[in-house]
Amino acid sequence: MIDFQSDSSTSNEMIDLSKTQKCVIYARCSTLMQKDSIESQISFCEAFAQNQGLSVVGYFRDDGKTGRNAEREGLKALMEELENPQREWDLVLVYRLDRFFRNARLFMEYQYQMRDFAVYLLSAQESMLNNVFPMTETFRFFVAQQAELESHRIAENVARGKLTSAKNGAWQGGVAAYGYYIVDGSLAINPKEKQAVELIFQQRANGMSLQKIADLLNKKGFTTKLNRPFKTTGIREILTNPCYKGEMHYNRSSAKGANGFNRHCYKDDSQIVKIPCPAIVSEELWQRVQPASENKIRSSKSTRYLLSGKVFCKHCQSVMHANRRNNHEKLYVGFYCPSNKSHSGCTVKEIDMFRLEEFVLSCLCEQLLTEKILKEFAKEFHTLNQKKKAELAELKAQSARIEKRCKNIVDELEKNSSEEASKTLSERLNKIAKEKSELEKSIAELSKTMSYIPTESDVTKARELFVSYCKQLENRPFVENLIRNNVEHIEVGEKSIELSFSC
Repeated sequence: MIDFQSDSSTSNEMIDLSKTQKCVIYARCSTLMQKDSIESQISFCEAFAQNQGLSVVGYFRDDGKTGRNAEREGLKALMEELENPQREWDLVLVYRLDRFFRNARLFMEYQYQMRDFAVYLLSAQESMLNNVFPMTETFRFFVAQQAELESHRIAENVARGKLTSAKNGAWQGGVAAYGYYIVDGSLAINPKEKQAVELIFQQRANGMSLQKIADLLNKKGFTTKLNRPFKTTGIREILTNPCYKGEMHYNRSSAKGANGFNRHCYKDDSQIVKIPCPAIVSEELWQRVQPASENKIRSSKSTRYLLSGKVFCKHCQSVMHANRRNNHEKLYVGFYCPSNKSHSGCTVKEIDMFRLEEFVLSCLCEQLLTEKILKEFAKEFHTLNQKKKAELAELKAQSARIEKRCKNIVDELEKNSSEEASKTLSERLNKIAKEKSELEKSIAELSKTMSYIPTESDVTKARELFVSYCKQLENRPFVENLIRNNVEHIEVGEKSIELSFSC
């Protein structure tokens, strides 16, 4: 497991927030049902701004809008305000960069439009992306590409028709949660099962263990949907299901992986559709049992390793399991082959998981930031520069014409000795010189805003930044998506490690 750490330190590489005092917040979510996601983004950004000594002077938001295009009212309003010479702010604060765009090309295009007006885009949760070094542009573009890739995968995995009907409250098929049945395409309360659900929540709130609750239900003659006795796993599922407080979640679980569907691996909150349904217990009672019932789940999530299910023994092709223990008060986690553990002839030894993860991430970075990707970077940045190059060429042509006019006037001054004529020509020369000075200033300013074209050296530095970025706790969701989407298979041998990528 990569040693994830929160980076709260201040670096002189970061944008100097002491030179700016005012910012606006931009927030976006993909579905209209996720307005609470917008509010949580704004709250997080406000806390970040307060911690950095920034004053929030405006809010722009887009509810239920995709990040893959620019057809958003909130974004358009932000860009219009950007051009207002009376605006007070020079920072745009977002929760994460993918809230701004899930389209790498548009992300860079709009970012450079903001730079033209000396406005900087700041991420509240991705501190490493807030520095002002040129190579950070390469790294930002790489992160934006991964966000775009993830967006396309989400689109492929989610059935749009089902998602639309789910937003309208229609049942999407499958077995209804215990305590409910389906009536005319909607959830309705099952009176008999409702009694069992109420009993589960009441007894858990009174401190009864999961096993004792299961024993009590079985003793009273209650059975599961499949007419089987209750077990602790089923009780835990009921206690943590928000359906019972009146909130059914659709599109909650992550997509199928190589080993099937994982119900305990949840998507980002902005992707989940929340649908009102009949409640069986009160919000207060549901919340009261959560700390007790979620402890094990949270513990499980904290030990849900990045490479779980992807590491195989090269000798016997068995899935290698994680072994967690404390060595002299220091956490150690290793992947081991069950055949080796049971002395069944396998000679592949346990491998340190921390080192394996770092090795895999380094190799993945090499795989993603290749020569081909470098050329794609250059192509995108060159595209951004084309319009400005044309503008710059026109300004330089105007400057050349002015220079020629100045030379002509100087020639006339040398030929004409009349005091009145000399005065008129001098006034014209001063006026043209002033025009030239303003033009040269415009040329200098436009040249500064030309998009930076990353070099191979920059990409090498971006590779070095990659593992550091992945180590930060705040970026773990990004790393989980990266591993899930791009690493297919890891084979560990006695003296070798072989990786198979899908990218």
